Formats: sequence, structure tokens, C-alpha cells
Amino acid sequence: MKIAIDVTRAVVETAGIGRYIRDLTHHLLDLDRENEYIIYSTHFRDSGSKRAIFESFKRKNSTLKRWRLPGLFKEILWTFPVNWLSLMGIKADVHFSTSIFEVGAGFKLPQVLVIYDMTTFLFPQQRGEKISESLNKRTARVCRTACKIICISKSTKRDLYRFVNLPESKAVAIYPGLTGFKKTARVLPSNLKSGEYVLSVGTIEPRKNLEGLFAAFALLDEKIKKSFPLTIVGGKGWRDAKIYEKAKPLEEKGHLKFLGFVSDETLAKLYKETAVFVFTSLYEGFGFPAVEAMSFGRPVICSNISSLPEAGGEAALLVNPKSPDSIARAIQKVLTEEKLRNKMAKLSLAQAKKFDWDKTARQVLEILKSCARKEAA
Repeated sequence: MKIAIDVTRAVVETAGIGRYIRDLTHHLLDLDRENEYIIYSTHFRDSGSKRAIFESFKRKNSTLKRWRLPGLFKEILWTFPVNWLSLMGIKADVHFSTSIFEVGAGFKLPQVLVIYDMTTFLFPQQRGEKISESLNKRTARVCRTACKIICISKSTKRDLYRFVNLPESKAVAIYPGLTGFKKTARVLPSNLKSGEYVLSVGTIEPRKNLEGLFAAFALLDEKIKKSFPLTIVGGKGWRDAKIYEKAKPLEEKGHLKFLGFVSDETLAKLYKETAVFVFTSLYEGFGFPAVEAMSFGRPVICSNISSLPEAGGEAALLVNPKSPDSIARAIQKVLTEEKLRNKMAKLSLAQAKKFDWDKTARQVLEILKSCARKEAA
């Protein structure tokens, strides 16, 4: 069997979806030595780092192909009923379409699609009404084109069926694996002290509910706020002006620090040394930061909605993200009760081990095989 995988986003994106595609593809290649893989990318601009990522997919049973296309141009081309794979010289039995933009309307082979979240359906204002409407229509169209759909959580699968009319058996939930950090920085940034800060990680945008977290933190005792400053890691996103404005009172008193985007090594150090990790997002397709924090044995507080109860399991302390009181009580409880922290730390390590890339790769491979067999029958 020949399996074609579009790894473009793994090459051009360093986090999120790019990391998911990169890690899953590597584990598929390492797990499956029987089938042949055609790994291709359409990234337009090249660089040493991109070339290194792309070439890292080389194996004895893999062939690498690159076709240079600007991203937006590709998004348009793939909607036409043209077999672009054939024009690229790619002949396969099944295509792994790693996002809604990788599904080809004219590909003459079964396609397995990954759906990460339903953000544009639930929060259309985030990208803008017109863009969200366009993306929603594309999502519905490619979901109907796909042979099978992999959702990265049960929550995402429920949301998919809520918004897109599909056959009952079309989608399946398969959890992603957890990628360990290769290196850990030697020192903490911004003069932070080990065990003396509260950490949250995520792009600075409304869905992450940072305003709610700020409101909760403001309710804590002054002694706690001074001893455990709230530390936010994440790059600038969208509609963030109000978020930074709401942060000012805490920042001015030294109770809040924005670190922006940090390296993986620094992020690992921050996870490892935090007193507690707080993730009160309003919506997540899965919730990688919560599980990453757990992999370091840290107590985690997260939202009781969306996919976060799945990510956190019994290890996390769940709170109502829309209730600052609920968030504040949980933070104070964890920071002041040593026995609870120790218990949560042990549960965190056990929960993180449940998310294994080898397990994910085996499940995905079975889906790819079943679609290829269905086409051949």
C-alpha cells in the first residue's frame, strides 16, 4: 500500500497543528515498515530549518517530493476538480489530508482528514464573520469528501456533528500523543524563582480567557499575588488590546508578567518549576499545554468545558472558566495545601502517560488501511 501525506504545515508551522503533523508522521514512518510512504510538501519559500524538517521524514520506505506553491494559491487550486497529485507525480492508495486545506476536490483516491477544532463555528468573531463563514463552508465540504475523519478529542467530534451533517460512522476520536521536550533551559527567565510563580500558556487572544484569569488572580490574597506572580507565555494573537489593558493593574503591582513567545527549552523549564499550571480557556480542540504541564508532574487547574476534562482527566482540578471566584478558590487551594499539590503531581504524571504517539500512530494507520481497502474492494 502507498500512503501519501501532505506535511506542508509541519514544515512551515512550528507549533500546534504543525507539531501534531510532524510528530504523527515521524511515528507512522517509524512504526510502519511494510507500506510505502510518499511525503510531500508544497511550501513555497525554503530555508535551512524548513529543509531540515522536510528531510527528517526520509526513511527507507519513504519518498520525498516538493512542489512549490504559495499557500493561498494552493488553497484555491485544491478546490478545483483537478487531480493535482497526479500532476505532482504522486500515485498512492490513500491520502492523509492533515487539515481542511489539504483535501483535494479532484484527488482520485480516498482521503483521511484531521479536524483539530471547530473554532470558526463557535467563535466566528475571532477570524471575522466573512472569513469564518468561508472556512465553515470549506470544512463542511471537505468533511463530506473525506473517506474518514479523525478528530483529536471526543469534544471536537461532538462539535463536528453538531455543525456538519455527516453519517454516524464518518468520524472517530483519536487522541494525539505527547511530545517530550528534548532539552530544558538551565535558568528561569525574567528573574522567576523555582516554585514561586503561577504559569499559563497560550496565544494572547479572547478564547484563552485571560481576562477571566486576571479577574480571578485579582481576588487572591495580596500575599499570594506577591509570592506567586502570574506568568503568561504566548505570542501576540488577535483582538488582544483589551486583554493587555485588563492586565495593567496586576502588571503595575508586579503581580503579572508577560513573557511572550519562548523557546521549547525555556518552556520546559517554566513547566518544570511552576507552582501550579492554570489553563482556563473557553474552548480547546484538545488542550496540549495542560498535558505538557502534567508531564512534568505539575498540579494543573483547567476549565470544566470543551475538551479540557478529557485532557486533564482525574488529575486536573476543574473549574468554571466563566467564574473568577471558582478559578481563584482553586488557585488558592492548590497553593496553600501541600498534600493536595503532592497528590495532584502524582496523578498528573499518570495522566500524561496516557497520551502516546505510538498508540496514536497505530490507530491512524488502521484508519488509513481501512480506507485504502474500501477503495480497492
